Amino acid sequence: MAALAAAALVPAASSLAQTESGPVRKAGWREMQLVVHRPDAAGIPQSAESDRFMIHLCTDPAIDRVSSPLYVNMRGRKCEEKTARSASGWTISGVCDSGSVRITQDAVATGDLNDRYHVDIDTHMDPLNIPGGGQTKMVLDARWMGQCPAGKKPGDAEGLPGGRSTVLVN
Repeated sequence: MAALAAAALVPAASSLAQTESGPVRKAGWREMQLVVHRPDAAGIPQSAESDRFMIHLCTDPAIDRVSSPLYVNMRGRKCEEKTARSASGWTISGVCDSGSVRITQDAVATGDLNDRYHVDIDTHMDPLNIPGGGQTKMVLDARWMGQCPAGKKPGDAEGLPGGRSTVLVN
C-alpha cells in the first residue's frame, strides 16, 4: 500500500491556475496528510495506523506539471487521463491498461489549492484476488506552510512512504 501511496505522491494544486496538464499550485512547502483505506476481507474500506502518512514537500510548477497535483498519476504509454475544472475545484479520471491489469482512478479536489485543499481518490485494480477487486480509497488534506525551508529544493520531501526523500521528477 505504501507503494501505491508513493506512486501517487505529489500534492494537490493552486489557486486553480490551469495549464495544459491541469492545476498548478503556488510554490512552497506543503504539509499533506494522506490516509489510505484498503478493503478488508468483506471488501469494506478500512485504514490502519500504518496507512496514515504525514508528508512535507517542497513544490513548484515544474513538479505539478510532471506529477498530478490532484494525486492521480495516470500518465504513460498505456494510460489516459482527463482533468476538468468543476464549480468547486477539479475532477480527474484516469485509466492504465497493460492488458493483464487495468487500474482506474477518479479524484475530486476542493478548496483553495494555493492554501488548503482536500482530495478524495478512488482507485480500482482489476483483476486482483482480494475482495472488492482492489478498491482503494485515499483522502488527502493539504496546506501551504510558506516558502520551502533553507536547503530544500522543489521535489525534496519528508515522510514519504518507503523512506524516500525526493519526489522523482523526470
